[in-house]
Amino acid sequence: MKTALISTALALIFTAQSAHADRILQTPSADTVSPDSLHLRSVFGPWNHADNLTWLQYGTHQGIELELQRSQFAPEHVARYGLNIAYPILVDLNAIPAVTVGVRDIFATGNEHTAVYLVVGKSTPLSDSQSRYIRRFTMTAGVGSGDFNGVFASLRLRLKTGATLFTELYRYRPDVGVIVPVARGLHAEFDSINGKLFAGGQITILEG
Repeated sequence: MKTALISTALALIFTAQSAHADRILQTPSADTVSPDSLHLRSVFGPWNHADNLTWLQYGTHQGIELELQRSQFAPEHVARYGLNIAYPILVDLNAIPAVTVGVRDIFATGNEHTAVYLVVGKSTPLSDSQSRYIRRFTMTAGVGSGDFNGVFASLRLRLKTGATLFTELYRYRPDVGVIVPVARGLHAEFDSINGKLFAGGQITILEG
């Protein structure tokens, strides 16, 4: 059954039309990442640097997103690496929601153990007064196998100032975070993951 799910997801990924996927924090998003771009994101537990997460994302010219993930949590203190692959099959346009399929930790070398998922995302229309302060408000919901442990969901609010606020439900636990711009292609990030505080940042290495 698991092999069939993985085969189906990979078939959809490699036959879908050009589009790109992204992540909220631990949950996947159906938002877009530019092709031919490279992004680095890393967060650390300020009082316990043994707890950390790092993602290196690359959007290929064909529209496939490849992501290398490094994770390390106490009490193991062992760094684990996983390769993730994702591809949206629909983009958020008018009444049509974005739909993305993917596989986390495809070779089962990390901590998500070859988890297949499907996520749907939709941005909501904004009133004139709301659009003065808000650039975009997006909701996502999805379902995944393995370490996803069923359903997941998120809300993401992008402000006109460039800051982003988000909350997500992953493995039936809530995470929250804020991302603020520091310079072009550089953002600072502050999160709560499973009740623990994390801080870090994001940098665009190659802009597509």
